[in-house]
Order: sequence, then C-alpha cells, then structure tokens
Amino acid sequence: MTENGPRKDAPILELKAFYGRFVHTPCRGSIEILDNTLVVIDHAGVITDVLSDSDVDFQKAFDQAKASGALCRSGENSLFLPGMVDLHVHAPQWPQLGRALHLPLDEWLNAYTFPLEARFDDADLARSVYPDLVATLLASGTTTAVYFSTIHMQASQVLAEACLDAGQRAFVGKVVMDDPDQCPDYYRDSSTGQAIDETQGFIEFVRNLSGND
Repeated sequence: MTENGPRKDAPILELKAFYGRFVHTPCRGSIEILDNTLVVIDHAGVITDVLSDSDVDFQKAFDQAKASGALCRSGENSLFLPGMVDLHVHAPQWPQLGRALHLPLDEWLNAYTFPLEARFDDADLARSVYPDLVATLLASGTTTAVYFSTIHMQASQVLAEACLDAGQRAFVGKVVMDDPDQCPDYYRDSSTGQAIDETQGFIEFVRNLSGND
C-alpha cells in the first residue's frame, strides 16, 4: 500500500484553501452537503481545518487565504466531491484501453492482453506508461486505486513509485501467474516458489519506500 500525499523528497506543496459547497460522506450510507464551507490544506497535503461561515474562526481563515492567494472558490453551479476510489485497475493494460472489446475473454487475453503485459519485463516501458496512467486517474478525480501490475518485479516497483510521486493512495499488487494451463509460456512465473519469493520481496520494497508512511 502507498499512502496519499507526496513523498518526503517531493517538492513542498502550496498552502491551499477551498471555499464553496462540499459533498461530504462521513460514514457509509450517509451524505452531507456543506454549504459556504472553507477547507484548508497544509503544505503536506493534509486537511487542517473545515470551517463553516458560522464558525468563529471562519472569517479570519478566509481573509488570510484570500490575501495570500491561496483561496480557490467553487463556481456558482459547482461543488467539491470526495476523491473517487477505483478498486480494480489493470495498470499494464492502459496502452490498449478500449481495444478489441468485441472479442470473448479468452481470445482477448491471448491475442492482446498477455502479449502486452509480457512486454513489461522492460522497465522502461513501465516508466513510460505508469506515470501517465496515475496522472490521468488523478486528473479524473480518482485519488485511491487498487492496481494489478504484472509478474515483473521491477515494473511493479515502478508502478508503486509512480503512485507515491504523484501523491495517489494506492494498493499495488505484483501479479502471480504460475499455472501452465492458464498462462502462456512466454508470460509465466518460472515456479510457484519463485513467485512467492518475488512477491515477498516486492512487499518489503513498498514498505521501505521513502515517503510511504
């Protein structure tokens, strides 16, 4: 897992304050609409204050944010939403988004998907694909994602680093493919033991990443 927020060695963020209407989901099944509300974000990307216009500290915080240029207002017919959560993202399939969807699953996997995913033994391909994927999801409001990578250790590490660098909260899984009946010989772990060992190594790598608190 990678926690959201920039890596410790990433540039310091600017202080921001957002004012307007917010959709708030305090617990499952509950939605609140917060009108005329100010949300203050510190230099680490952490929410420090949520103030309604009736709070005693509201006007001071609002005026300070406005004077410093940190204030961002929602439009008249706009609102702020919580970050979206995508629980199933096959990261290496990003380059073939929307391709050959008319095919049955087995044909699609063997003709397009497995050959593409096998190419991620080249970490340079991962470096060209994964940061773009993460940036695109963040730009679309997906602040948390559960990613499937490939069987490749280095490419999976690149994906985890891309999430941390961009400040996206993520669960990144290195895929295990060791079944000769289901997995093509060109895209398969050499053994179950090797797959387990590399998975354990990947977990330790992610746990020790700088900024993954």
